[in-house]
Amino acid sequence: MSKEAFLTDQGYLAFKERTFSYNEKRSVYPLFMHNKGRDMHILALDYAFYFLFDSIHSHC
Repeated sequence: MSKEAFLTDQGYLAFKERTFSYNEKRSVYPLFMHNKGRDMHILALDYAFYFLFDSIHSHC
């Protein structure tokens, strides 16, 4: 996948938008509030995938 395709991928943008950004907020509180009602293992997966995609995005 090209950098342009990755950066404009709607799935990535939607995922990043709904997932907490630790680098910007430096707190886990908004993560739990934003995802209120979700199971903890799903929350942990969201958090892990956000960092994976963000690190790929920042190194492209």
